[in-house]
Amino acid sequence: MKLSFTARLAAVTAVAAGALVSAPGPAQASAIHPDGFPFPSACSSQNSADVRYNAGTEIGSGTAICIADSEYTLAYELVDQSDGNLVIYNEVGQAIWASNTDIHANTLGVMEFDGNFEVVRTTGPEVWSSNTSGHGGAYVCFQRDGNLVVYAPGGNCSGTALWASGT
Repeated sequence: MKLSFTARLAAVTAVAAGALVSAPGPAQASAIHPDGFPFPSACSSQNSADVRYNAGTEIGSGTAICIADSEYTLAYELVDQSDGNLVIYNEVGQAIWASNTDIHANTLGVMEFDGNFEVVRTTGPEVWSSNTSGHGGAYVCFQRDGNLVVYAPGGNCSGTALWASGT
């Protein structure tokens, strides 16, 4: 059984405020990490809908975007880690996709104007790419099903997928 999005948000808020929060029951224990957060990193933002990044948008180093599934429970986290790796985690903290760019440097996830989604060093060139250039107006979505997808222009996190994480 998963905790609801509202229950998890309340627990995270309480922990962040320093409040004492009682431990979840046995059926819920696997969905919450010992520090009170459902994911390896504290959420920078929590969303109950697909998250769309248009051309020119950056996902900064240390950013952790959490998203709820169709049952409105926090289920996936997209993190641009301080080691340079862009990673998607599931609700129990398991990495289910990674850019494999743990280069010990700060990176950014960038949706380029040419349609390419990239992980770039803050002081240098790209270190990973979706290889979708040539599709100006394309955008990337972190979806409620945990999939990270680059879409051709048009639609709103739907339509023709140019690349997907397969999660």
